[in-house]
Amino acid sequence: MSSNKSEALFVSLCDLLSLAVEKIPETRTKTPDFKVTTAGSVFLAEVKDLRPNEEETLLLREFRDKRMVSVSSELGRRARGMIEDAKYQLREFRGQCLPGIIVLYDNIKLDDGTSLGPQGALSLDHITAAMFGQWVVDLKIENSTGKILGRNDRCGPKESFTRDTKKYVSAVAVICDYFGPITITLYHNPYADYPLPLSTFNGANCHNLCVPIENTKRPQSWIRCD
Repeated sequence: MSSNKSEALFVSLCDLLSLAVEKIPETRTKTPDFKVTTAGSVFLAEVKDLRPNEEETLLLREFRDKRMVSVSSELGRRARGMIEDAKYQLREFRGQCLPGIIVLYDNIKLDDGTSLGPQGALSLDHITAAMFGQWVVDLKIENSTGKILGRNDRCGPKESFTRDTKKYVSAVAVICDYFGPITITLYHNPYADYPLPLSTFNGANCHNLCVPIENTKRPQSWIRCD
């Protein structure tokens, strides 16, 4: 039996897609949570549960009571922290030359189910900032008038993935159950040494997003690739 909700949801999704899931026993060294076998491949999965901290709990209580709340946070901060925490489990197994994915679940909720929904800490913009860097806007301003003459949106510092780092991570996946059926969105890492086949998660409740390497520094460059 899976030890937390995120693992239970991942196992349920794999069962739905007829993927064979094997729980990897814990040892003294860090290990991924699961080894998953498909019709044509095998991959590893490390599953993380994103739970509310004290500040988020207070915000959710305010949202529940007032139905509105003002939130200020660094884009991608929580997702980036989860990626950094999960990387060690997959890194220990990179010698097996298998695709490896980090699966995240937004469990930032109160006991009564109150949450900020799918636009919370694991939304597309947060995942993009976590994977490829904080969203930076460069403005060209006319000195005499202050008029904005042009802008350039780009991903800046604090990226988790580059041509030289974490190439053993094939994708970051987000599982969601806000609207009933479990869905999974996979953000594929274009730098991965062992990409996850797009056919692995190909059901109606699965979404595969890809970005060309030359566009990783441009926000909102994801394209559907299922």
